[in-house]
Amino acid sequence: MYNKLKHKRIFQLNNFTVIGILVFCLSFGVRADLNQVDKVKQAVSDLKTIVHWPGEDDVSSLVSTYEGAELDKYRGQEKARYLMNKLNMHQWGNKITEFKNMVELLFSFETEAYQAENRYGVQAALHALTQFKTSINSLVTQYHPGFNLESQWLTSQYQGDGITIAVIDVFEPALLDKQRTHYPQAHIEPVQAFGNPVSLNHGNSVIDVILTIAPHATIVPISAEAKTYNQAMTYLLTRNDVLIVNMSRGFAEKEGELDTTFATLLKKTLVSKIVIKSLGNTGTDLDGSVTPLRQRLGLSDTGNLFAYDLQLIKTFVSSVEYEKYASNLVFAINLNTFADEVALSATIPGQNNLVAYQSFGIPAEAVYSWATDNYESGSSFAAPQLTAVIALLLQAEQQKAGQFTYGIERIVGALKQTARCSVLDSSESGLGLVNGDKALTFLVNP
Repeated sequence: MYNKLKHKRIFQLNNFTVIGILVFCLSFGVRADLNQVDKVKQAVSDLKTIVHWPGEDDVSSLVSTYEGAELDKYRGQEKARYLMNKLNMHQWGNKITEFKNMVELLFSFETEAYQAENRYGVQAALHALTQFKTSINSLVTQYHPGFNLESQWLTSQYQGDGITIAVIDVFEPALLDKQRTHYPQAHIEPVQAFGNPVSLNHGNSVIDVILTIAPHATIVPISAEAKTYNQAMTYLLTRNDVLIVNMSRGFAEKEGELDTTFATLLKKTLVSKIVIKSLGNTGTDLDGSVTPLRQRLGLSDTGNLFAYDLQLIKTFVSSVEYEKYASNLVFAINLNTFADEVALSATIPGQNNLVAYQSFGIPAEAVYSWATDNYESGSSFAAPQLTAVIALLLQAEQQKAGQFTYGIERIVGALKQTARCSVLDSSESGLGLVNGDKALTFLVNP
């Protein structure tokens, strides 16, 4: 298990957060006592009654699972696997948050008089659920193995100073303001919005992951919806200072095919920038066949709405196969927390070697996000880990040469040359696992 100092560095928890978690954990002990569990049960029951909740809820089943969990049976790595592989406890915080959000929405539909009469009861019950979520997330934090990027030396020497990263995503603007305060050594620029994209915290969590690893980087939030992707890409081409682009989104399509204008803009972008894209969360390979893991479990695909992206990826990669800049497009495959299996929802390269040789396996099934105060999962959060490592390598290269003279292809090449072999083959984990420290050594002494 990581010692406390190392664990604190990985997850960037401030002193007050750590103290709060420890105090709360002491009040709960190894597991919540029966009185505390009963309070959570009562809170769920009260909330469902007050807001006239229709049907079942996810939180009640989580509490039942928690009561029956064999938390005292395991230690160390075995307990980590039990919590995250068996119980999927890293996902509980999000389920509790979703329940709370729905309760607040349903409560807002009631009359003002009804809300005034029941507001205290709702707030007290929500507070009990927040405490339960905190205890769950702190337990996951205690046993989480941390980022599996082999980058201890790299992160101790470089923090992303002077490196500008564009994040194409959707954001909650108010949360960006809070992140600017939370990451005082970074610089998060004003959001560049194109069209009228929805306000969601997905991009905020992506930024969290990047700044956890590269805390001094400059972030350019670019918010766009599908029909304005081309405007966003056109803007990106005007930013010569941006050398890295994180795209935890699907490619742009038009009438079911890859948008040719978008493809042209992306090709121009790759000439001077590294683009890191999440491969997806469909539970299939790029040809739509269910992953071996899901086949063994008797599962079909995930039904993910971005399944169309599979064909777009294949089309684009094929169109740039013989271009020098093709290597500047890198994909992130979502592995489980322990990097010994693909994530249950992961999209994998399958038999597409063009994509496999541009991909890295990144554990992203339980990545802590300060913005949501939860563990997030999916290839969306594999990509920013890779983005951050590339940012640190770019900083190292710039400082070594006094200026950036060798071309961005050298950075990607270093990662490819030093990738760690995976227990999975290339059809599932691409080139393998990232080794940030060896990539740094390769840059210093090829």
